[in-house]
Amino acid sequence: MTICRLLATIGAMFVAGSPLAAMAQAQGRSPECHLRIEAPVSNWVIHGFDPFGSAPASDEFDLTFYNDGGAACRVRPSFDTDQQPFGLDQGTDPRLPYTLLNRTSNEDVTPRSGRTLASPARPLVVVNPGASQTLRFGLVVTTDDLRSDGRFSQNLRLIAEDEQGGVAASRQLTLGLDVKAAALIGLSGAFTRSEGRALVDLGTLQEGVAQVPLTLYIQSTRGFTISFESQNNGKLKLAGTDWAIPYGIVVGDRTLVLGGAASYNSSLGTDRARRSVPFRFAIGNVAQKRAGTYSDVITVSIAVN
Repeated sequence: MTICRLLATIGAMFVAGSPLAAMAQAQGRSPECHLRIEAPVSNWVIHGFDPFGSAPASDEFDLTFYNDGGAACRVRPSFDTDQQPFGLDQGTDPRLPYTLLNRTSNEDVTPRSGRTLASPARPLVVVNPGASQTLRFGLVVTTDDLRSDGRFSQNLRLIAEDEQGGVAASRQLTLGLDVKAAALIGLSGAFTRSEGRALVDLGTLQEGVAQVPLTLYIQSTRGFTISFESQNNGKLKLAGTDWAIPYGIVVGDRTLVLGGAASYNSSLGTDRARRSVPFRFAIGNVAQKRAGTYSDVITVSIAVN
């Protein structure tokens, strides 16, 4: 009987003292999964987005899962909007939709309905005891409804769910898009291009507004100022001579004199706008002028207010 009791006691000691548990205790770790999430930055913000440029509104961000416990952590990363409507905003509508992609597992984890779609088919992230696993996420913002500049953002909670649906760890994040104040100007109508310049043929010069149909095409995230600079200070000159004909420009319903600084201002509040503005040339006195081709070079620039 004594031997049997001794064997039973030894057996119980053997079961309780598994190698993993002993190793975890020796290293001062809990015998269970103990996960924490670290990220270089908590604000996943796409900086300096040009609404009129060709580059997409996208960037990538990393975070790392650390397992300080003695058992492997097996989790699925999910995102939650904490009951806020989905989309980046400035406190008012419209919201800008976005896509969140787990680049490491090549899956879409966007919380379109308020939370990442739950599915047992989604791959698990396995973090062994004392180890770490770094994941990379891609953020892509849809800017079709973008109306202004500034920062658009949304707060999210990243949740690491275990296989039973419990929360092994979580972390607060902020997604964002910084939109630059920007403006763009173009010309349409009766002109040709040569070496990057728009060439406008005014035909036979007559005093008054030349009937050459031109339009300035403007895009801006807010109010803007268009500046005009004449190489000849508002005069069409006959090359190699002192002969000149004064002229001005008509922008919309405003006539501008080009002898000095000339500008056209528009206040659009903070809303992004697309605007077409008629553009004409007002020719001065042409009487008793020498025949020939008169010309000038105008530099047109635009800036946001």
